[in-house]
Amino acid sequence: MIRHSRARRCSIRLTHENSTVCAEVMNDGPRRQPLESAKARIGSGLSGLSERVNSYGGRMEAGPLRTAGNEGFRLRVELPVPGHVEPSEEERL
Repeated sequence: MIRHSRARRCSIRLTHENSTVCAEVMNDGPRRQPLESAKARIGSGLSGLSERVNSYGGRMEAGPLRTAGNEGFRLRVELPVPGHVEPSEEERL
């Protein structure tokens, strides 16, 4: 993040819901190319990450972030949790 974004602020959020773990990274760095444009470049870290995420049956989104007049970049990765078993009704109580 520090190496590539030139951001002043960064937030990282990890969540686990049901059988999926999600990582979301957002920063206020200057606008970057969306994932599709980045794939055209050789050696793109985003395209390599996307390939690895897909190989594990996950999903990845990356691109410009616009919130309340601010610009930045957002990366979101969702991965299935192998062998996950939903807790029973009794275990949830």
